[in-house]
Amino acid sequence: MSTEPKLELGEPRPSIIPEEPYSAFSGWQKRWIVILMASVGCLGTLSSFVYFPAIPQLADHLHVSVANINLTITVYLIVAAIAPTIVGNSADTIGRRPTVAVCLVIYLGADIGLALSPSFAALLCFRILQAAGISGTFAITFGVLGDLFTPAERGSTSGIMSFVLNTPPSFGPVLSGLLMQRVLRKPATLLIICAMAIYYAIYSSLQASLSSLFSSTYKTSSLVTGLIYLPFGVGCGLGAVLSGKVLDIEYRRTAARLRFPLGRRANHDLACFPIERARLGSLVYALLPCCLCIAGYGWSIQYELVSSGHWVCGLVELAWALKLTFETKHMAVPLILQFLIGLPVQGIFTAIGTLLVDTHPGKPASAQAANNFVRCATAGAGLAIFEPALGRLGPGWTFVVAAASGLVAAALLFWVRESGLLWRRRSRLSQANENGSQ
Repeated sequence: MSTEPKLELGEPRPSIIPEEPYSAFSGWQKRWIVILMASVGCLGTLSSFVYFPAIPQLADHLHVSVANINLTITVYLIVAAIAPTIVGNSADTIGRRPTVAVCLVIYLGADIGLALSPSFAALLCFRILQAAGISGTFAITFGVLGDLFTPAERGSTSGIMSFVLNTPPSFGPVLSGLLMQRVLRKPATLLIICAMAIYYAIYSSLQASLSSLFSSTYKTSSLVTGLIYLPFGVGCGLGAVLSGKVLDIEYRRTAARLRFPLGRRANHDLACFPIERARLGSLVYALLPCCLCIAGYGWSIQYELVSSGHWVCGLVELAWALKLTFETKHMAVPLILQFLIGLPVQGIFTAIGTLLVDTHPGKPASAQAANNFVRCATAGAGLAIFEPALGRLGPGWTFVVAAASGLVAAALLFWVRESGLLWRRRSRLSQANENGSQ
């Protein structure tokens, strides 16, 4: 008599083949790979903004205007927008390691040239080469994240990566067109990347303007001008770590509600899982106070904390808690607002980076390359107009415009959060109909 258990009609027969682990690397090996790739990726972010505190000194040394030095940042971002479209495809097809090795060789040569640059023209040329070499490693870093970790593990790891990638700054067209057509044809991806580009432009413009605004407003020394980047950097670093934890909590909460498997050996098919809601979650709501802080930051610089003795009103009310009056020039208020801006902005960077990996499981590096293209191009355009806007409108109204742009980006992310799953279902249905007609 057979001892096999009887199965009901239609009940799936249990598999006797053990499921393979998601990654062949051990936990410690994956941690070291993450640290190594994040360290390589941070070189691109660090190189983009490394001489912000020295912009006035560079202009004097090379006998050019501050606008010309800002041009090297703009050009860097433009090249950094184009190069990852090539590097991302190469990493997805040829492999991660050979692509990273070539990028580092180009980057090292450009750094040597920058150290020996005798003129502004040489500085500009080597900045272009530097961007071409290192900017693509950012996309590869998130590609490695998708290779090694399950969706349930990516939140915290992405937070650590974002901490290393984005905190240090505080302390080909045809190929790109093909890439954009392939990745950005999804409405959710397009909206996510557009929102990321807006916040990255605000982030870059705020960073680039710190040294000139504070040195002219508060007459700070070179040392103090460098130190004023710390509050924003601390806020970004803390935001990266906290947002990573929040991402994992939101994911597990959503998965538990839907009885979605969380084990490392489980099937992590996100086709019918509301990953947009799990990743964006409550982080979207933090963007409203963030935009208010951006506007308040501009006006705190505009008024220079000098008045006839009245206490601070509006957002600059933070100074009242510190017993500061308008009778003295004090930089505490804009520094506090920098910290409050950095927290949610970095959290959104982490959430968007993780969401792009989740929604593009086959080509995560290509998705990040498209993201990098749009955000760097937008940031480059923003930097090109930001300095003239400061001179024409003043810091107050310039940052009000930036805050309004941030509200638009927040609305886009909220739209994705609510409708992302529906769009993915429609996309799969459309693809199924196309395949059936063929």
